[in-house]
Amino acid sequence: MEFVVQTHYDQKTASTLAKALRKTVRKKRSRRSRFFGFLMSILSFLLAFVSEEGLGFPSSGRQWLNLGVALMLLAVLLWEDQINGYFVRKRILPGTQDVTATFEKEQFVSSTQVGNSAFFYDRVQELVDTGEYIVFVFSKNHAQAYDKNGITGGTPEEFAAFLEETTGKKVIKI
Repeated sequence: MEFVVQTHYDQKTASTLAKALRKTVRKKRSRRSRFFGFLMSILSFLLAFVSEEGLGFPSSGRQWLNLGVALMLLAVLLWEDQINGYFVRKRILPGTQDVTATFEKEQFVSSTQVGNSAFFYDRVQELVDTGEYIVFVFSKNHAQAYDKNGITGGTPEEFAAFLEETTGKKVIKI
């Protein structure tokens, strides 16, 4: 059985890649970073409302700076995947945004305007199902997303079963 998947790498796809990496191979580091980030934002927020006179609305430059830091940290923590996705998109080479991947039993080949690349399934560390995409995680910094709506040759469920069989990995749903 052969599957062909067409995927367009846009902001949504890049954010999905970032989320898949954060929730799988970067999980431990991500938890520590998020804990520290939320702790620092709470501390900065509290310091924004404390002055020599006591508690109250920020009146000094230092208090406003603390409030700004707290809000900035919260924004980064809340939109972490979108921010990382933005930087992923900036690193994508021109002509590689549209990918057609052909999945065969032994390997899969990704074709773009730039060229073709063959990959073997033993390199895949994790298989992730995000609802709209199936993501192949190769390392802490490398992943590929495949749009479920672009699958030909079978259904998304058949494709996931094929991948589980060929990689020997279970598909993780996030």
